[in-house]
Amino acid sequence: MRSGHERILLMDYYLGNWRSLVDEIEKDSRDEKHLKTAIQWYENEASSRYGCQPQWNELLTCLLHKEPVIKNGVLEFDPVFHLLNPGLQSTFLQLLLHFRHVIPRSELLPFVRDIAQRCEGGETWLDVYVRMLAAHCQLSDFKGLSEGGQVEPYKFTPQNEERAAILCQQLAHVTVPPSQSTDKLDSKELPEAIEITEKMETEEPNVEEMTDSALESKEFPEPLNTDTKTSLMKLRECWQMECIDLPEEFSLFYTSTPDQVTDYCQILDFGTLTENAVVCAGQHLLTVSENMSHNNIVQFLQSALLKKLSENISRPLLGLLKKMGEEIPKPLVDGIFVPLVMSTDQCSSTTEIICKIMKESMQAKDLIYMVRKLNSIQQELTESHVSLYQTLVELKIPMEDEDLTTMLETLKRSSTNFSKNLKFGKLILATVNIYGDQMDKNHISILHQILQNHSSFLKKSIKSAVQKLTV
Repeated sequence: MRSGHERILLMDYYLGNWRSLVDEIEKDSRDEKHLKTAIQWYENEASSRYGCQPQWNELLTCLLHKEPVIKNGVLEFDPVFHLLNPGLQSTFLQLLLHFRHVIPRSELLPFVRDIAQRCEGGETWLDVYVRMLAAHCQLSDFKGLSEGGQVEPYKFTPQNEERAAILCQQLAHVTVPPSQSTDKLDSKELPEAIEITEKMETEEPNVEEMTDSALESKEFPEPLNTDTKTSLMKLRECWQMECIDLPEEFSLFYTSTPDQVTDYCQILDFGTLTENAVVCAGQHLLTVSENMSHNNIVQFLQSALLKKLSENISRPLLGLLKKMGEEIPKPLVDGIFVPLVMSTDQCSSTTEIICKIMKESMQAKDLIYMVRKLNSIQQELTESHVSLYQTLVELKIPMEDEDLTTMLETLKRSSTNFSKNLKFGKLILATVNIYGDQMDKNHISILHQILQNHSSFLKKSIKSAVQKLTV
């Protein structure tokens, strides 16, 4: 039989483009950093035109490849996944959970079914990850969650019991279309639910897609129960005391839906907390951010931090935002930057804060995400928007042609309002100088249209730079 080292070498053979991920993970001995490393590796390789473009099917096929092992004197064939050390197993499962909504379910299902059949049904993190993946795949025929090999009956949380009763009453008269199987309604076959973000597209419930998210719908409002309120008050007290250790009650924020997180934040009333208490809460968020969904983090950030970003931002709060720019950049963009950018009363100081964080804390791929958010703005641009674009352009982020086109079109829409604005002229000139080499006829045409509306003293310099592109 092969040794562990030989199995890793053989696994390398099957891993293909995913080989370097294992190398990156093994460079850091700290298990708590492995998921972040894996996510960053995948995003870098998948988004870069020079990356290896790793395919999920390739990884899943490798992990299911069967290798011979001897157990109790009997020769068996186990998938490579089960021959890995628990740390690597955990990292792969967390990575699949993190990207579960972009992995084709048809590719993920065979892998989940195989490992779920071998699940011991315990309470280790590996068992929890397996159940979460099984729930996402709507897998209800695997062993391991009960002694009889059947999935245990679905257990409603206290918050959902009353809503479940209301939902069942409403579904009592629902007619199931012939093409849909009523077997899905058997509660004995429902896996333990996790947050499923797919939305109902029709007014009549789709029985196949009934998940815990249906129970969390705002159509069934329910006051928070006493236990939850008590936990939230303990959290508030903990933050007021600026406790460093992560309180157990914080698990509410990564085991609930975004709507529930919003309700929790209303009870916590962050606006009445001191800035130091809010910073403490933000530090706790960073501790568990890898276990939280993007939308949950966004809801938390909007509730906790937006009202604290005044003209005189403190050093601790700025430090927290910089750390978030490093560790949770996309939720920071959606939860803090976008609301500030869209605000009609945005002050110059908040713009400076955003620019500072983009310069000092965020990577190129996250800055591209920010550009795309700016490009999606439908309202007239303000000087704050121009300053943000200026910072992004000067950082020389590698924009795709489509992003560059959209940015120029966005600038063109407001070119009349900024006809004499020097900041706007400086932005156009910098864009031509930095991205001129990749501009095509369409880009140059948009620039000519912008120039027709521009009349600052920089117009001549811009026109000269554009003419050089056509030579």
